[in-house]
Amino acid sequence: MAKHGLARPFAASLLCMLLALPLLSAYASSSVELEKPEETPELEDILYIIGKEEAPSGVVLHTREYDEAAFFWVAPRLEYYVLLIREKYPALPLVILSHGDEIISLTTTNAAKYPGVHSIIRRLVEKQGVDFQICGAYAAMNDLDESAYPGYVHVIPSAPSALSDYRDLGYEMISIELTW
Repeated sequence: MAKHGLARPFAASLLCMLLALPLLSAYASSSVELEKPEETPELEDILYIIGKEEAPSGVVLHTREYDEAAFFWVAPRLEYYVLLIREKYPALPLVILSHGDEIISLTTTNAAKYPGVHSIIRRLVEKQGVDFQICGAYAAMNDLDESAYPGYVHVIPSAPSALSDYRDLGYEMISIELTW
């Protein structure tokens, strides 16, 4: 979770509710259709970022799951969070960085098995300008390389190194809740 200096859980929850009301009501009249996923455990962190007066350098949403099918429940949350951030900061650099077993679902050979996941990821890249990255080192451990992935999935050499680089550049880091 992002560290933002709110000492009391009640104060943090109250702040999130107060920040969410104008944002969510704005969606009722906006052209963006937004369906809130059933679970959004990272929402407090997202609301903190969009509640800031000044935009961060960028935002990285980081996933690492031990379940190939994890994007079934993670991708809708990612899309929801990206739309919330885009409403406040349309040009903010956004990265989704993945380096767990969930990257297996993103191969072109698995597109038919996970069509909804591929649709969301493609939409995030093509319509929302997200740089969707996966760890090339982790892919290699699974006998996969860049040619195994569609063009909207950017294979980078090392996710841990990239996370460190983004942190050094001042990006806000949000780890998407892990299931293990």
